[in-house]
Amino acid sequence: MKKKYRKYTSIPDRYPFIAVAVVIGIAILFFFIFKARFPLTYFSGTNEQNIVQETSDFFIFVDSPKDEQEFKFVNKNESIPIEITSKDIESSDYKLKLIINNEETIKTFNSPPYEYNWSPGQSGEYSLVAELVDELGNIITNSNTVNFSVNYSSKTIETITRSADIEEKKNTALENSDYRKQNGSPIFSFKCYSPPVIDGSMDDWELYDKAQIANPTIKKENFTV
Repeated sequence: MKKKYRKYTSIPDRYPFIAVAVVIGIAILFFFIFKARFPLTYFSGTNEQNIVQETSDFFIFVDSPKDEQEFKFVNKNESIPIEITSKDIESSDYKLKLIINNEETIKTFNSPPYEYNWSPGQSGEYSLVAELVDELGNIITNSNTVNFSVNYSSKTIETITRSADIEEKKNTALENSDYRKQNGSPIFSFKCYSPPVIDGSMDDWELYDKAQIANPTIKKENFTV
């Protein structure tokens, strides 16, 4: 005897398929709502305040220095690292200029990488912008403008005598240090902002600590030919 099958299914039999279709529809709806409210830059961690709107097919951005950054220098040989991020410029014939205070061109690049160490030479407030120009000097696009300050100290270890403050700091450091006193006192190293001149004169070394090596670590019997 053959088993009879129903030719048509009832609505209750279709509930699983209807439920799956409803879930898919709701998921699609939420996807478009979520995408509209949260763009892709939300997940990349990009700060919208740091994004420069592109006015052309090219894009340039000043990564270093940072806006409102303060540089404290002692020697005028110290420099500010300038780094520029670019897009779609590598294949062009344009030049990239670094402009200080909207008037002075401190560097012109013909090709990447766009990195430069600039020495201001004096204290003050500065602004930096990068300009992409064509062969006629016409500006194609600008980068963001970065404002920063530079302050040079008027005193260095080379221009002043050893002060009581330095000696006090040394004594405090020795009191708080754990070292083998039988080997002698530690030698302090002072930061030097200009290279020493090797001329045989010891007059320039009066400010610094001295150490004598009575027993060299590497003796002649330890050398091999």
